[in-house]
Amino acid sequence: MRRPLERARSSRRPAVAVSLVLLVSSPLAGLAQAGASIVVGATVRAKPTGPGAQWSQGELVAMTSDSVAIRLRQNNDTVTLARSTLAQFQVSHGRHAQTGKGALLGLGIGAGAGPLLGLVADAAYDCTGFCEIDFALD
Repeated sequence: MRRPLERARSSRRPAVAVSLVLLVSSPLAGLAQAGASIVVGATVRAKPTGPGAQWSQGELVAMTSDSVAIRLRQNNDTVTLARSTLAQFQVSHGRHAQTGKGALLGLGIGAGAGPLLGLVADAAYDCTGFCEIDFALD
């Protein structure tokens, strides 16, 4: 006959497995991202190499194998920059940080998953009366 402690340890394994699956799968659901593509008309910014170089930000007008042409946002002038002189080139995807929305989403997932995992763990641990609890990690 098994002692209550042995039964409790073996019955926790499914709860631990369920917990691990939920913890791993939840963050992975939002990781799918589209690849970056550069198309004429996209909002871009470029920074040439060299000391004191300034960002040029605006709409991409043309892009060839050796240069990029950008219509500047502030004065509508078009500048052409040699690609070999660019230190950085960035394409806007029109997304903004949504920290508050992410925090609320995390709070909702945690508030929903926490009690659910608690119920699973409680259901897996069938002990009535006085139970021996081992806090040592296996």
